[in-house]
Amino acid sequence: MIGKTPTKVISFNSNYCVAFNFYSWVQWEDPGHEIEWLEKELYELEKVGGAAIMLSHVPNIHQCVRNFGTRWHALMDRYQHVIRWTMAAHNHIQSWNIERSMFTQEPILMNYVVGSTTPWSPSHVKKPTFVVMEMDPDTLIPVNLVTYSFDINHANEFNEPKWELDYDFKKVYNLPDLSPKSFSKYAAKMGTDERASQIFRNHVSRGYWAEDDFSPCDEQCRRDTMCYAISNDADDAQHCSGYYSWELIPHGLGDGMAPLHSLFPNMWSRSWWRKTAKAK
Repeated sequence: MIGKTPTKVISFNSNYCVAFNFYSWVQWEDPGHEIEWLEKELYELEKVGGAAIMLSHVPNIHQCVRNFGTRWHALMDRYQHVIRWTMAAHNHIQSWNIERSMFTQEPILMNYVVGSTTPWSPSHVKKPTFVVMEMDPDTLIPVNLVTYSFDINHANEFNEPKWELDYDFKKVYNLPDLSPKSFSKYAAKMGTDERASQIFRNHVSRGYWAEDDFSPCDEQCRRDTMCYAISNDADDAQHCSGYYSWELIPHGLGDGMAPLHSLFPNMWSRSWWRKTAKAK
């Protein structure tokens, strides 16, 4: 029980969905019956008017094979009134992703992709980060997210830790609240507004490629950035950006292997040959 609501924090092993887990390429059903187990958990919560907070490792954007991704997306849609929000990691960057209805495309849930407390690698040193979430105690809906980062240079020079406020989600994205609808409006803005896309990309890459990266973002860049924020499975990401099923999704947004993630599973899985509308 959290607040007044029967609540479960459900930790789900999403590592088997990732494209470079080659075992998943030939698993057309449900490896380990994890999706089946998750559906039962959500169904039991639904019966008692409960709520779920979902934690997983790999975010279901472009890195999960479609056999998993479509099923996960369907569960998020079916139990949108039970699931309060989801959180993933894996990429060592910080971003957000809007879960949308499979039928109406309306925003229904938020998935927060949080950073890591590791500096990644010697060639791509990033600031370790952690997130503090403020929630409404009754609804368990996030009220705000604040990111703190670790100053590695200060620690190396003075041999002491220094954590400092990095950014406030509501302030940096100028949001009235953290509802899926508010994030969706910002995502739509990224499709046409270069500055809005630059702000998102800068905070995704913060301390990863550069401290402040506001490099130019043309029409395709803006479209790819928007699609990263609103896509809910591999097919969704491919179609949104306007690429054919066998083409590489070039943006990556912190994931250097994203092009390969998007290519090989689509070639191996069912209907990889299906064309989508090219971007004009």
